[in-house]
Amino acid sequence: PDGEAVADFRRAIELGDCSYYAYYYLAHASMVSADYEAATSLCRQALQHAPSRRIEAQLLFWFSIARRHLGAELEDVRRLLQRAIELDPDNPLSRQHLEAVEVSGKRISFSSEPAWDAELGEPHYMDYLEIQESKVEAAWTARTDLPERELAGAGV
Repeated sequence: PDGEAVADFRRAIELGDCSYYAYYYLAHASMVSADYEAATSLCRQALQHAPSRRIEAQLLFWFSIARRHLGAELEDVRRLLQRAIELDPDNPLSRQHLEAVEVSGKRISFSSEPAWDAELGEPHYMDYLEIQESKVEAAWTARTDLPERELAGAGV
């Protein structure tokens, strides 16, 4: 969103808007500007306002990227990405990033330049722009059930 839209979304929150929309778009703006502290806070707030499953998955995806940039453990990032996949199994981006994290511990990041996703038939803003190698436990097993208390433990 442009500067005027960002100001409008902030004003909507100040006026008590109880939907997730303003938080969602402000989280996006924070991701584009690499303000990961703000992005984590805004993703959390948006998640508290009952978004749809697909939007919840997108928020968890952004949240995982922001958390990793802020130094979160790979296990926390994996949990968030796995939950995003459970909520929106047709979105290949969460799977791609989970694979990148599991294979080599790559740091995933957010691009402000959209790339075309042929599978989705729409642009997306996720890409492997910054890559930092780290060791990843080879024996990690994907979990398919992520109770609320574990999600809260992952920093949401």
